[in-house]
Amino acid sequence: MAGSRVLPEHLRWLLGAFGGMLVAYLLQGLVSIDAIALVLLSWLAIGSLLVLGDPAVVAAREPAAAEPRRRGGRGGAPAGPPAAAPAPVAVASVGVALVLGALAARPAVADHEHRLGQEALAASQPVRALRHDRTAASWLGREPEYQLAQAEDLVAYASTEGTDPALRRVLLDEAIVAYGAALGRAPGDVGIQVARAQVQVLAAQAAASAEEAVQHLDAAEATFRSLLAELPAVDDLHLPYGRVLEVRAELGPGDREAEALASAAEQFDMARAYRPHEVDALIGLARVRVSQGLTGEARELLVEATDVGGDSPEVRAAIAELDRQIAASTPD
Repeated sequence: MAGSRVLPEHLRWLLGAFGGMLVAYLLQGLVSIDAIALVLLSWLAIGSLLVLGDPAVVAAREPAAAEPRRRGGRGGAPAGPPAAAPAPVAVASVGVALVLGALAARPAVADHEHRLGQEALAASQPVRALRHDRTAASWLGREPEYQLAQAEDLVAYASTEGTDPALRRVLLDEAIVAYGAALGRAPGDVGIQVARAQVQVLAAQAAASAEEAVQHLDAAEATFRSLLAELPAVDDLHLPYGRVLEVRAELGPGDREAEALASAAEQFDMARAYRPHEVDALIGLARVRVSQGLTGEARELLVEATDVGGDSPEVRAAIAELDRQIAASTPD
């Protein structure tokens, strides 16, 4: 057929290999492209397919083969010009190549923006990080990773010293929405559910009203109750759940404070049962014991926490704060 090329059998296998490579890349792009090398492979596949399938490209790349035809055939008659692809086919090929190129570039651009966001967050620049991660999501919004990154950026922004209380509430609410969007792309992910519940605790502490705080705490507690019913042997759930109950004791009705503190202590104890030297569980339980007026037990827990994690500045600061609370609550 005019304007087409019939490949030798050994090149047909090569054509199939490059076509399969491109199809595999596009299928992987439906999930994630997290390596630049994969994008380079896609360009290699596209270029190879054009070279193998477009007779005009082949003629341009094989001038030696075309030279005898220009000098003449068997009978000395001049040969015609090398076959060229019909204009509609050429235009369609270019269009397809551009579309495939755009699809191939999207994951690479998204990952690049996400890396810039991570660098900005590490440099304590959450606003710039949020801008980069939102750009990443605009290129590849189906990836839960980019929604999670936006949520983390919003929480970091809300936690910045000097943030206006009203703005802090808005940022935390947006973070909760971003976690919900990530869950929509990764249903049932335990890590995302726990992270959202922890942000709901922060939102409860920043709430403008007691009713709003209770709503956030109810949502967080419902998450942990559901997860513990499904995954009773997961030790990492007890520590954050204990924190939810501790904050409920701080913010909730006074007549339920004792009940909430007892439940929080139970969760911290269960976390210690899995990891006896878990510093965060020791400090959390010590906080509860201080609130319950059991300062002697709280001091024992702080001594143990100091032995286990006393080299950490965060642990030392938490222990020092609890020491001050114990000293303030102990009569002279």
